[in-house]
Formats: sequence, structure tokens, C-alpha cells
Amino acid sequence: MAIRFNKVVLANDFTHGALNEECFVDLPFMEEHHRQALATFIGRVTREEPLPGKNKPSWLNDDQEKLPDTDAYQDGNYWHYHCGPYNDATRLKSMTYNLSLNLSGLTSAEVIHYQKMDDGTVFVVGFSPKHQPFPASDNNNPLFLEDE
Repeated sequence: MAIRFNKVVLANDFTHGALNEECFVDLPFMEEHHRQALATFIGRVTREEPLPGKNKPSWLNDDQEKLPDTDAYQDGNYWHYHCGPYNDATRLKSMTYNLSLNLSGLTSAEVIHYQKMDDGTVFVVGFSPKHQPFPASDNNNPLFLEDE
């Protein structure tokens, strides 16, 4: 039986964090249109509505091959969703249903980083205003900083 993803929780480190960088921004520093994109994502996931953006596991490339230095992404079931804004000239080819793999969805510079939990919860861990493809899952990646 497939897991239905319809509950969204924001990570505390993301909700109250101080990160404000080019490729990773915590909620307090997000621009209004980025907050709106996050709200749209949350609303559509909780209402079990399809999403237009590309959605994929963060440990795989578009050929679905495992990327080097991405074990923590795979172990934590990290995914990322291209939340827009999208290029108006691009035609929508495929929608994302129940946060399944959708390599043909619309792409954007902006992505939401999240984990798929076994109980159907979507755990939002970060936001990238400028998506950096395939960052390693190490201590230089804000999504994997070890507590000090």
C-alpha cells in the first residue's frame, strides 16, 4: 500500500534559523514570493492536489543514477521540489501527484528541500532561492550541519 503524503511539518532549524545565503535561506529571511511558493506547496500537499513542479530524490540525477557523496540524502529520504516561479514560455508536461517522482515537471531556480517520512509526513528542512545542483551531503551543506 502506498504512503499518502498529506501532512507538512516545518523543521525547527528552518523555521527559526539564521541562514541567509545565496543557495540556502531560512524562513525568517525568505522573500514574500518565496513564502507564497512555500505556502502553495504546503496547501496543495495537505489537500492532496497535484503540483506543477519537478520533484525528485536529492541523491539521484535525472537518469536516476546515484550521485557521489549523497548517502545522507538517501538515508534521510531527502527530496526537492521546484516550486517556481516558472518560465511562462515553458509548457507543462507532467504534474507531480502525491510527491512522486516527476522529472518532467516545470523547473525553477527555487526549490523546497524536504524529507518523506514513513508516517506520511512531509518534513520541510530548507529552501533554496537558487538551486545548487547536487551539493554533497556533508558538513559544508547547511541541511546536514552537525549540532555543536
